[in-house]
Amino acid sequence: PAGERIYPLVRQVLSASQALDREIALINSHKEDTIRVAAYSSIAMHWLPEVIQQFRRNQPGIGVDIQMGSVDEVYRWVLEDRVDMCFASRQDAPLEWTFLRDDELLAILPPEYDSGETAFPVEAFNGQEFLMPSMGFDKDILRVLNEHGVTPLIRTTQVSDSAVISMVEHGLGVSVLSRLVLRGRQNSVRALPLEPRAVRELGIAARPQKELRPIARQFIRQACEMI
Repeated sequence: PAGERIYPLVRQVLSASQALDREIALINSHKEDTIRVAAYSSIAMHWLPEVIQQFRRNQPGIGVDIQMGSVDEVYRWVLEDRVDMCFASRQDAPLEWTFLRDDELLAILPPEYDSGETAFPVEAFNGQEFLMPSMGFDKDILRVLNEHGVTPLIRTTQVSDSAVISMVEHGLGVSVLSRLVLRGRQNSVRALPLEPRAVRELGIAARPQKELRPIARQFIRQACEMI
């Protein structure tokens, strides 16, 4: 019984000690002056510039460091404390998730494709040469294909989204990208919504809010408001 009484106090002391250690580490590395953000290239291109611009107006003394990577990389960087947060699609990871927006997935087809339909049946990918994007998309796409039991002839690529679009344009296969990624790039290919409709859930993955610095929590709140 005596041990049970002091146990909560011991936990408080240890928790305070860990928080102090984290703050000392931040001060020693000067990270308290910088928000460290990881993101997919599409999010870094279309969403983050405006968010960062507004954040700097409100916090002119705080820098924002952006690193771009694949889905595996950005989540690993958060878990390793190399970044404060990552803007990515939702994955199974022991991190706190903040939803931002659903990003619709589209079938990317050669320009001559014309079936007269306004959507592309997912099962129509069966047996087709399928160019699998590598930067943040493979897991989201495989989830959709597996849900519907679809087995295209997958050709894994290590190229950019723009290169995948160019390859589809030249008849080397078909693919799936999202509306965000395709923004401003679809003139050379046909892009149709999938049937049934499919999305990837985009948001922010980070350590629990209580472990984040106040300035990092503020950045997340502002990103949610703007996006």
